[in-house]
Amino acid sequence: MERRSSPARIGQCDSNRPNWNPALLPGTAPVAAGLRPAVEPCILPGGKNPLRPQPLKNSTTRRKVHAFLPGGRMPPSTSGGTPDATSGARVRCAPRRGIGNYGRDAGGDDWSNPWLGIMMKTGITKAPDTAADSAPRVLEDLIHQAERANASDIHLQMIGETARVAFRLDGLMTPAMELPEAVAERVFGRIKFLARLKTYQESLPQDGRIDKSFVGAQNDIRVATYPTVTGEKIVLRLFAQSNAPVLRELELPEGVCVELEHFLRGTSGLLLLTGPAGSGKTTTIYSCLRYLTELGGRHMITVEDPVEQIIPGIMQTEVNEARGLDFACAARHLLRQDPQVLVIGEIRDDQTANLAIRAGLTGHLVISTLHAGSCKGVFERLLVMCRDHYAVWSAVELVLNQRLVRRVCHACNGAGCADCLQTGYRGRVPAVEWLRVDDALRRKVREQGLDSIVPAQPLEFAARRVLQQGITNQTEFDRIFNP
Repeated sequence: MERRSSPARIGQCDSNRPNWNPALLPGTAPVAAGLRPAVEPCILPGGKNPLRPQPLKNSTTRRKVHAFLPGGRMPPSTSGGTPDATSGARVRCAPRRGIGNYGRDAGGDDWSNPWLGIMMKTGITKAPDTAADSAPRVLEDLIHQAERANASDIHLQMIGETARVAFRLDGLMTPAMELPEAVAERVFGRIKFLARLKTYQESLPQDGRIDKSFVGAQNDIRVATYPTVTGEKIVLRLFAQSNAPVLRELELPEGVCVELEHFLRGTSGLLLLTGPAGSGKTTTIYSCLRYLTELGGRHMITVEDPVEQIIPGIMQTEVNEARGLDFACAARHLLRQDPQVLVIGEIRDDQTANLAIRAGLTGHLVISTLHAGSCKGVFERLLVMCRDHYAVWSAVELVLNQRLVRRVCHACNGAGCADCLQTGYRGRVPAVEWLRVDDALRRKVREQGLDSIVPAQPLEFAARRVLQQGITNQTEFDRIFNP
């Protein structure tokens, strides 16, 4: 068995010799001076230890650290297991309680990751193999359960001695389970490791991404960590990588489909979608892009935050504000890439708004989103961001304001069952109001002001039609329109 010894020029250790003495190792885990990744403390035959023992200070894991030597045992009061004769000296991080998989008492070698505490301390980015690793199985089970329930997000929040797990189902938070602290710490570390985040960092937010192949998932996963007063919070966003739905399969009103298809067959203008977060705007945009790819013959570019689906044949860009690539910067440079269709994920500032207006006036088909409460609110915001009001009214051709209404579960008819996780709802259907900007509306606004803007179908009327069709119920209708 070889030991890495080049930094201190120490000879190799013979693990087959029987005279290993675990008593030489103090209880406060000997750590090599300036412990670095891939350095393992060891005891040389004859009782000489060239690596000076020192306590492990400022450990974020708050766990006891013990060391195991080949062929030897620690005293029963501190030993967590006996490694084989070829495993070498290894620092193992024991949980404060004997909690294993999903709260099961752990014994022997039931460890999620024997190097997790050292990884969190030093920032090692490569984990060694382990014989019994519970964290991957717990994480994979969580993700698979969320996918079966069609959840869009998984929330994990440390509160006291447990981590609460909740799924976002049909836009609402639904409690799923609780994990013991010892298990939760391993799962949190596993998530950060797969997302290539700093596993020891708990005091600052971090963002990353987990490839679906790492956890056997159907979706790629966006990871966002955030420190709170009760402990770290992690949100996993599940991205659907399946094909975007066909425009006619979105269950949009017939009038909306006709207006969208008319706009998408054009060559210039601006389509704006509005609504709160989670109202289906991105899904509608991807369906529009699929319709455009089926038409063919156009150079299409998107600027997204983040890219949720990869669409073949479309140039997709993800913003990176940490490096200065925001929506405004990306849109400004992408106009030089000769796009015929430009998708700007969100209009957040004056510069992006003016770029979108200018692009819509200069022979580009532009699709974007803007946070507002109504079709009228879209113009109220745009006219504040853009000084050239004439350009705004000339560029904007279509505005959609949409909400997602929960669909009553077919299996239980709203009573609650295993299929809907006792919520009574499964899936959502859009309720949409839309506004076509034509010359008649422009003259009307010029004469009477913004109060004259009336959508073709008010949002509440659209939702009431869904209620009358029996797709949803009065409780859901009141939740959205009579809170």
